[in-house]
Amino acid sequence: MTESPPDQTMVLSALAAKRAELDALRMRLSEQMARLEQDLASIDGAMRLFVRPAESDDPLRQEAITGVLPTFQRGELAEEAIAILRATSYPLCTQEIATAICIRRALSLEPAALLYLGQLIVANLRRAQKRGLVHEVGHTSRRAVLWFAPAPEPK
Repeated sequence: MTESPPDQTMVLSALAAKRAELDALRMRLSEQMARLEQDLASIDGAMRLFVRPAESDDPLRQEAITGVLPTFQRGELAEEAIAILRATSYPLCTQEIATAICIRRALSLEPAALLYLGQLIVANLRRAQKRGLVHEVGHTSRRAVLWFAPAPEPK
């Protein structure tokens, strides 16, 4: 085996040291980003504590939100959400399910109405989870629940 000239060894050594330095910086920044995401989620939750009671106490506001949503027959929203989950081979969060329902029904909802639809979906999926139709399989980085529905068992 031939030996590298001293200049090449020094250059390679300097490059390896610089790479290690940048990798360490990347890890510190990644950890810092994770802490910032957690802080943002906590602040969002605290803000909701102050905003939601005022919205729910105002019947006109609640009527305005529910007035733009289509009416769902009993069990229809749960069936549609489960069908969307079964059509995918990977877990979806509630917002993705709500968006898929809006696309299927050609709806364009305001953020408040989309949030309310998401709450309805969560309530329906929690009931479906008790019956074993869907499973909570994890959370996103923003702590949104990930849902999965296995294929139905053949009869």
